[in-house]
Amino acid sequence: MNSVVVLRPSIMDKENLNFKINVSGTYWDKKPEFSISLDGVTVHRGAISEGINVKQTISFVANITEDEKHLLVISLHNKEDSDTVQNEDKTEIIKDMLLNVEDVYIDDISIGTLKWTHSKYISNNNEYSNMVNLGWNGDWVLEFESPFYLWLLENT
Repeated sequence: MNSVVVLRPSIMDKENLNFKINVSGTYWDKKPEFSISLDGVTVHRGAISEGINVKQTISFVANITEDEKHLLVISLHNKEDSDTVQNEDKTEIIKDMLLNVEDVYIDDISIGTLKWTHSKYISNNNEYSNMVNLGWNGDWVLEFESPFYLWLLENT
């Protein structure tokens, strides 16, 4: 007699990923304030704590669901018009405040050029591609899938 085995759906498979985000600030007066979130959960909030254009590293571990899309978001919060200073004839910016996404490592692998090609920057209801220097309040968004290594292979 043949038997039928019914497989019940188990809890979704999870993938444990180590994240290391390198950011820096370009500023002349006040430091950029920013946050980092993964899938809508804030994992870091603060201001650039290092000097001008010095990389600051934020590390965290996340247990994410496989076979789903995930969003890594880096947001600039405190930019004001007065943080950008132009020369007298307004043809050149001479002082500014920026938050720079220097590098993103997931499981000790730099995503390299994917930080440019697979991200978008959303500010003031506008969407920009190929931007890693946040010059307005807004969100730098990287959408990736799990398992991460498969996504990386398919996109590099």
